[in-house]
Amino acid sequence: MSAIRMLEGASTITSASPSLRIGVVRVDRCEPALRDSIDILDRQSPFAHPFQTEAFCALANTDFSRSPYVIIAEDARGLAAYWWGYFVRYGTGLRRGSTAWARSGPVVRVDLAHSQGDLFREMLAVLKAHVKKQRVGWIIITSEALYGPRMDEACRAAGFSRSDLATFVVDLRPSVEELWQGLDPRVRTSVRKAGKNGVTIEEPMSDDDIRSYYRMDVEMATVPGEFRPPEDHFVRGCRGLSDKSQGRLLLAKHDGRLVAGSLLLCHRGFAAQHQHAIYKAGRSVRAGDLLMWQSITAMKELGCTRYDFVTVEVAPPPGSRGEGVRTFKAKWGGSLVETPTYRYWSPIRRLWHRLRGFGR
Repeated sequence: MSAIRMLEGASTITSASPSLRIGVVRVDRCEPALRDSIDILDRQSPFAHPFQTEAFCALANTDFSRSPYVIIAEDARGLAAYWWGYFVRYGTGLRRGSTAWARSGPVVRVDLAHSQGDLFREMLAVLKAHVKKQRVGWIIITSEALYGPRMDEACRAAGFSRSDLATFVVDLRPSVEELWQGLDPRVRTSVRKAGKNGVTIEEPMSDDDIRSYYRMDVEMATVPGEFRPPEDHFVRGCRGLSDKSQGRLLLAKHDGRLVAGSLLLCHRGFAAQHQHAIYKAGRSVRAGDLLMWQSITAMKELGCTRYDFVTVEVAPPPGSRGEGVRTFKAKWGGSLVETPTYRYWSPIRRLWHRLRGFGR
């Protein structure tokens, strides 16, 4: 056995298979050999799906993620499977909360693909035990359709509820001109109108610009209880994005005032729209369309080959906000990729959010 060092105090189990051990390792404590094994597994496994896995990697390589971890399974041959995730904590007093995010699903070594379902159930048990020790309020798992019934069955059996979500992914390999010509003519007209209306797109010039975007994002949030990192933590994260070539914070301004913004993260040729916020004044001058087009071209300039719009409802109710978001993200020429999402709420947190009107 490779004797990978597990996270101190983490939940570690011996699998139903005598030769298999499963536990938790902090990302920043991953030894080089383990990182190399993960890279090899990514390239070999038929179940590796890059969209959400690389989205997490983008987070893990900036200052935005809090306590990133990886659940690993090892046997006599070394790394058998891994599964990324991270913890976030926020708020104070009664508003204090915490979330465990698990990105994608477990990536399993080829020779163990036939037992992927069993591995996932055991890794899920380790995740639940570990977050219980961390006193985490809820767990969110973002999967892909390719994991299918095995993941669905295991999550439901473990007390998770499912939401059918998806994302649009744009192929950035064509030239900028080809991407532009591939847009709906109405979108191109809207982008041009934004420019004629005097909308400009720029990166933040100071911490005050970053804080202005942060406050707009908090003010315009539409999901009650949605995670927002502390303001100072967010500012520190944004400072280094451009230097590390790991993303951009783009701001749309009109008459010198901030009207919209997008936080973009990139990793290994993959770009994700991590956050987006817009004031009503920005909508009236088409700032969102110009900002989106500039976001796509900015990520292409960084060498990215895919752009993920992140999270839309598969079948939103007619006339709902979800339908509007889906329509907006669909018009940029991306392919729809289904990413079912599973949520588990601790009993205390579930009761608290029901009392607040946030829970189900």
